[in-house]
Amino acid sequence: MADARVAEALPLLSAPALASTPLADYALYFTASPPARRRGGCRSQPVRRARRTSSDRLLAEAVLVAEADAAVTLADHAAAARLYAQALEGKVTAPDEVLLRLARSARAAGDVPRAIEAYARVHAEYPLGDPLPPPLPN
Repeated sequence: MADARVAEALPLLSAPALASTPLADYALYFTASPPARRRGGCRSQPVRRARRTSSDRLLAEAVLVAEADAAVTLADHAAAARLYAQALEGKVTAPDEVLLRLARSARAAGDVPRAIEAYARVHAEYPLGDPLPPPLPN
């Protein structure tokens, strides 16, 4: 959906009739998407429920990463780092990207050892990826 239509879609996605359908978990995921977060649509408890109840591994991963992204949006970098680390405990589709997000969040939260560890993993495990940011100050 186009970003401009998210405000129209959010009430439809939270309709009670949708809750008992196979699309319910996807609706919860959509409410955690960046356009929805900008409009205040991310509700942590429903998002956590979708992550716990979904039998779709990819959806559960996407919801977990979206929840972490929402924490970044709210400047809760410690929570974001915790969620990215949790995502990395399982199999993720883009581990290099999640590692970079973990490193950035840990760095922003002041957890320098965790940031260095995550950046080092990206460098060692994905040497052909995007360049890393400048080194941390001493």
